[in-house]
Amino acid sequence: MNGNPKGAGFPLRGILQRKMKSQKAPSTLRKQYCFLPLFATLAGAVVLGYSAPVAKAATIFTESFSSSASNWAIDSTGTAATWVNTGGPKGVGDGYITRTTPLTGSTVLFRGQSGFNSSSGGFVGNWISEGVTTFTIDILQDSGSVLNFGLRFANSANTPGASTFLTYAVPSGVWTTISIPIADSSSVFTTYEGNTFSGVFSSIGNVQLSVSALPSTSVHVSIDNPTISSAAVPEPTSIGLLGMTGACGLFMRRRRR
Repeated sequence: MNGNPKGAGFPLRGILQRKMKSQKAPSTLRKQYCFLPLFATLAGAVVLGYSAPVAKAATIFTESFSSSASNWAIDSTGTAATWVNTGGPKGVGDGYITRTTPLTGSTVLFRGQSGFNSSSGGFVGNWISEGVTTFTIDILQDSGSVLNFGLRFANSANTPGASTFLTYAVPSGVWTTISIPIADSSSVFTTYEGNTFSGVFSSIGNVQLSVSALPSTSVHVSIDNPTISSAAVPEPTSIGLLGMTGACGLFMRRRRR
């Protein structure tokens, strides 16, 4: 018996001892199993160049003028804007609409109106119930100096309406995006024409772009991509990461109890 290794006389006890040493407590294992996938996900995100999650606005409707002027007009009688098939903000193959400015008359340069069936009615409706929070549009002008623009939104009868300040500056010779928050604020809208924010934006029919003053000589003004969007929402990737983190946190909290 002197030649037997330690514990040889008790094989079952030796097996149990080795098994207990090789295993961790169940709670420790569960903690590791919770954090391992989270760690792997975060590590992979770092390797792939993941940065802080970016909230992305959801587009409700946009007019790209990809094949026509989409019944957008340059005056109250419905005279069609000129469609150009290339040279928009995205460059070659990006269509847009344009016009030359008059020397006298209305400062409203472009009209997307329900009476003209502009954009097949894509901008017509209750912007409040649809969750519209932003209107954006790309503008190009070649006056050689900065021009200021503003927007007016009205119902199909064109009254009442809501007009913005004419202080959206657009430099000459470069496509510029202006963004108007659709919010009940005196810093955005100068007037609701005797009505209220909800009274106007619950029944939108017309969208009109104006210049603050007509240039003394005719210039070209062009627009593209008028768009209405809803509030920004987190990207799916960030939602997944937050969900995994929350699940692990909840598990750990329950364990501590």
